[in-house]
Amino acid sequence: MMRVNGCAMVLIALGLLALGMMVIASGLQLAPRDRAAAQAFRTDRSCTAPLNADKPPGDCTVVAAQVLTAAMRTGSSGRPPSKTPYVYLRLADGTFQTGDLDGSDGRNFVETVNSGAPARAQLFRGKLVRVASGNSSAETDAAPDISAATDSQMPWVGGGLIVVAALFAFAGARSVLRAPKA
Repeated sequence: MMRVNGCAMVLIALGLLALGMMVIASGLQLAPRDRAAAQAFRTDRSCTAPLNADKPPGDCTVVAAQVLTAAMRTGSSGRPPSKTPYVYLRLADGTFQTGDLDGSDGRNFVETVNSGAPARAQLFRGKLVRVASGNSSAETDAAPDISAATDSQMPWVGGGLIVVAALFAFAGARSVLRAPKA
């Protein structure tokens, strides 16, 4: 079994501390903007109406689309590899939109919708946030409420990294203090 010396543990601790602080700062910096967008998304009638209904004017638009691909993307890291549902659409105006789909609705969407199927795409300020085809619909990770939820988790993740950094620092300092004198 390989042992890590005390100095290396302190360096690992410093790296984890820096990473934890960056994650916390990033979450705190993004949170106000994303919370405001999520509030607008949740309260705008054009965003809360069903995708098959006529939309009142607002930040959301719904356009006809065709599903080019609805599949699972396999990540290269981790055991087992991660699988992320995604969709690639051609909108009625000839432009393309893609997005990673969120949660079990996303997994259901890729399992039930075939390539070439007609769809309705909801755009929030120009970004794909929801897609529906047949009886399936799913939000993308660009939806403001999903971004705001992710931002709220970032300080906790950063705090966890700082706690792990403190444990490494403690173990490294203890190792250095216990090292035999030459």
